[in-house]
Amino acid sequence: VTVTAGDLYIRNESDSQQTYIQATNSSSTTQNYIKLDGAQELTEFPKNTKHMDNVYAYFGNSADADIYHNGTADGGSWYFRQHADNGYIDFRNDDGSGGTTSYLVIDGSNELNRFYKRVQLEDNVKLTLGNITDQDLQIYHNGTHSWISDQGTGNLNILTSSLNVNNAADTQNMIVAVQGGSVNLYYNGTQHFRTVSAGVEVTGAVQITGDGSNAATLTETGAGLLTIATVDDFVIDAGSD
Repeated sequence: VTVTAGDLYIRNESDSQQTYIQATNSSSTTQNYIKLDGAQELTEFPKNTKHMDNVYAYFGNSADADIYHNGTADGGSWYFRQHADNGYIDFRNDDGSGGTTSYLVIDGSNELNRFYKRVQLEDNVKLTLGNITDQDLQIYHNGTHSWISDQGTGNLNILTSSLNVNNAADTQNMIVAVQGGSVNLYYNGTQHFRTVSAGVEVTGAVQITGDGSNAATLTETGAGLLTIATVDDFVIDAGSD
């Protein structure tokens, strides 16, 4: 079909019918390659389509989005682009109830990625933060233990007005630190050490161990009696005059 001027129309005027573009394959079988479905008002591609390097697939009346491969020498890169100002790309999947829901949204308005479902990293797959080559901060589970590993330069800083470190069941405190207040240490859910403005407070006995062979224990009873127990001599040294 050759047209030297004007537009070319290929038209099927039968209501709700289909128009096929066919070709014969390498097995001498004639098959459909494009189907124009008048009943469903859509175009079907029963065969693969191939877009050459830097050939764009455009979507939207104003080419609002496109997909293409740039074909560079190192194997090239894939580009999925959304051109609408402050638009977003919404990745959706089945919600388990017959509908669909967002799993990941690339939010162009707020310039961030929003995750609406849990992210699962398998054992020894690290969540790494910082420089891509240095992997400054790593969070992962190695199959036996969980790790927060600071491998980069600088400090590992935790900024908070109140820090709680609790047991795995979240039923007992282990460490509680409050901004402008105390730092509390717990044993089996019971507080035994607390910092105060004048120093520290200890609830229970204090055991002081030197080289591991000797120890001293300080115990205060409810009656206000302070007992110091040692395994050897007890010396109070006031220092030299």
